[in-house]
Amino acid sequence: NLPNVGETTILDYIKNHKDSPPFLDEPCMPLPRLFFGSVEDEDSSSAFDRGSIRSNLDTLKYRRHAEKGAFKYNLLDKSLVDVSRIPDDSFDMVYYYNANRPLEECFKVRPFDDEKAENLWRYSRRHTPNYTPIWRTLFRIHHYIGNWESYFKPNDPTRSKGLYNMLGNIDYGTDDEIQPWFSSFQKAVGEEKASYLLKR
Repeated sequence: NLPNVGETTILDYIKNHKDSPPFLDEPCMPLPRLFFGSVEDEDSSSAFDRGSIRSNLDTLKYRRHAEKGAFKYNLLDKSLVDVSRIPDDSFDMVYYYNANRPLEECFKVRPFDDEKAENLWRYSRRHTPNYTPIWRTLFRIHHYIGNWESYFKPNDPTRSKGLYNMLGNIDYGTDDEIQPWFSSFQKAVGEEKASYLLKR
């Protein structure tokens, strides 16, 4: 049985289930991404004061996302790696850094979707040995574009205002599943410490 968001941490959940699938199966777990744009909903922004620490947190400000399970906008998945189960020599075999699949142990892991991998090749002419369907994983990664100030890099021509506006206005629905983390974090460490740790 999966707990509700905010009832436990990812780390505690993994520790409690480390001897069960999928954690027992393989040392590398692919996590599909869900991309969030930069549109702020009035109902979410009015739920907390603009001057509060909550107003600085992308996970609470932005709720509108790309299509769940689609490659477009979400792009490649990331990997959760149990390094305690990776042989030492595997770290010496990393010839180039790939944030999506950082080690060879991450290349051929379940779950995978051959059809999605084929579509990825058609879409971008990039090959991936597998593509993780969002409905077959316990966890997913939320990827936030954030505001223009955090997105913009002066010497990066790929981060244009036009591209930012296009990506920022993506809207295939809203998702609030992650938001309870904040109140649980405050409860765990106290409001004063939470404000200190999360201030920019």
